[in-house]
Amino acid sequence: MNSIYAELVEICYNNAVGVADPSVIQDNQMSASTQYNDSTQAAYGRLNDNRGDGWCAREATRTDDWLQVDFHKTVQVCGVATQGGNGGALSAWVKSSMLSYISDENVWTTYEDADDEMVSWK
Repeated sequence: MNSIYAELVEICYNNAVGVADPSVIQDNQMSASTQYNDSTQAAYGRLNDNRGDGWCAREATRTDDWLQVDFHKTVQVCGVATQGGNGGALSAWVKSSMLSYISDENVWTTYEDADDEMVSWK
């Protein structure tokens, strides 16, 4: 691995924006388009959270549901980690996703990489 790349990965890993920690990003800063039930609310969509069953949309076949985090400030996001359900009643996971952000002009923009490719995970 390139040493500059390794250094960037290390910096990113050690400077998480705090979504996993409810004392940094509070539950009311997380919202979602839908939820499957009370144990799958948006705030339960945190990495390594053991409350509820993680966030889960109401319908598995929809492709327009979303999970949103309001940081209340501009942050640099250099990585996103996801996980499936935490072993509760639901056995679910995301098959694909994309990252969007909102600018000061309140316009949602889909994140694109340096080659103007939409970034999505499958």
